Amino acid sequence: MTIQSRMRKEAEEQADALSMVRSWIGDIAVKDRDLQNRQNTLTIQEGKMQTSSVNNNIVESITQQNTGETAAKHTYDKGYKRWDKFDVDAALRAVDGEEEDINKTTAVSLNPKPAITSVTKSQIQTSSISPLILPPTQHRDPVEEMRLAGNEAIMKGDAASAMKFYSRLLIMNPQSQTGYANRAQAYLLLKEFRLAILDSTDALRLDPMHTKSWMRRAAARDKLGFHEAAQNDLRVAQLLEPSNRAIIIELRKVEETVRNCKKRLPNVKLKIV
Repeated sequence: MTIQSRMRKEAEEQADALSMVRSWIGDIAVKDRDLQNRQNTLTIQEGKMQTSSVNNNIVESITQQNTGETAAKHTYDKGYKRWDKFDVDAALRAVDGEEEDINKTTAVSLNPKPAITSVTKSQIQTSSISPLILPPTQHRDPVEEMRLAGNEAIMKGDAASAMKFYSRLLIMNPQSQTGYANRAQAYLLLKEFRLAILDSTDALRLDPMHTKSWMRRAAARDKLGFHEAAQNDLRVAQLLEPSNRAIIIELRKVEETVRNCKKRLPNVKLKIV
């Protein structure tokens, strides 16, 4: 397609150049006819002037024979005096100058490149810094601002402020899995374990593959004494990330707690009726 478009473009340029050359040839032909007509007119006028001068000489000789006086006292040929002052060489030079101007104008019309290179470097630099082509100002998403503010508060150890930021985020977007998961972490730091379990469950409802939500719910359940439930959550997290050392360590701790709890259970025999 690129070759075909290039060939088509070159053919169009050649056609335009030929049409311009033809028009130029036509203009030159018209100028030649005008120059020939001017030369013929000058030749005719010169012949008329010579004829009139011959007639004047004849009249002058006849008058001198008749009166013995010069013809200058009785005749004043204005056309003859103007012809004496006419400079033929200057007229021919003027005609040559017109032909040169025609050739220069035609050469400029046949060369379209100056029109392309008429833009200067300063104009290009000015247009490059024009405020019209600057990108529009990008406004930050308020939900993203709340998330970033909550994360910053968590890093500073201010879990209460982080919980408030994440709560505002969930008001703006109740389907934000990140909002529930991060607020569960804030509740863990605030030791609000039941609320942490609820937020972790909502986060897993939106994204069951989120490993941190499984770990946070397991931590909250373990703190409330639901060790076997925490153990199940950590086993799911380990299936998602088998090489995660934090999950492996927490799972071993919970499994040890479950074993110790089973050992401490009283050995009671039930009677079957």
